[in-house]
Amino acid sequence: MEYIDNMPLMDLMRSEKMTFVQLIIPAESAHRAITYLGQLGLLQFRDLNAKKSPFQRTFVNQVKRCVEMGRKLRYFKDQIHKAGLLLPPLPASQPDTELEEIEIQLAEHEHELIEMNANSEKLRQSYNELLEFKMVLQKASGFLVSSSSHTTDREIELDENVYSNDNHGDTASLIEQEMHSELSNQSGVRFISGIICNSKVLQFERMLFRATRGNMLFNQAVADDEILDPSSNEMVEKIVFVVFFSGEQARTKILKICEAFSANCYPVPEDTTKRRQITQEVCF
Repeated sequence: MEYIDNMPLMDLMRSEKMTFVQLIIPAESAHRAITYLGQLGLLQFRDLNAKKSPFQRTFVNQVKRCVEMGRKLRYFKDQIHKAGLLLPPLPASQPDTELEEIEIQLAEHEHELIEMNANSEKLRQSYNELLEFKMVLQKASGFLVSSSSHTTDREIELDENVYSNDNHGDTASLIEQEMHSELSNQSGVRFISGIICNSKVLQFERMLFRATRGNMLFNQAVADDEILDPSSNEMVEKIVFVVFFSGEQARTKILKICEAFSANCYPVPEDTTKRRQITQEVCF
């Protein structure tokens, strides 16, 4: 033993005299104590539960909490990259922070970020719906005016003015309302208007023709602007359509086909004055 005590201090290729000790630390201060001991670098820990599986150890819950916090951090990183922001460099020295504090902060930030994303998605969806409704009103009005046999040149001129000028006032009179007779009162013909992606319009028209056995009239027009597709997050070209039909069964079939093809249907009034009023409210 005297020979070992007189040996020089430990270098990179030599071991040093070790002492086996046992530490009993309260659970509430174990994390901080082990952190300090690890920073000293003078201890080597032995696993007294080597025969136990990882799921039988006492720190399994803490590991699960760390895994959950890691998931939240990855979610924050994905959102930062999605927004086109740059991550700031990490400081050289970080303050000592409790695990519980980090867990609480991450939970609060995740809740706020999820709520912000939900509100942003609702605003984007509302904007797209208003934009689509505006396009449907503008394009469908031309189909309805051309289909009416009692439409005068004055009505056509008023329709062109209101859809080309957003600030055009409501100049319709009672005489114009009487002059414009609705299609449903003339021949029982009804219609459904909406908007659909350009890539689906051909199959959509074929399915409508087969479902109604050809007893329908399909009118379409290309939308003026591209619209953001929420599923692919890309700008896509869409087609405004108006389907004229007769009968309640045909209406039910057409609505089901529209739902199957993800076509958005919007109610367009047959009366010219009502269409003009709704267009002025929707235009922005």
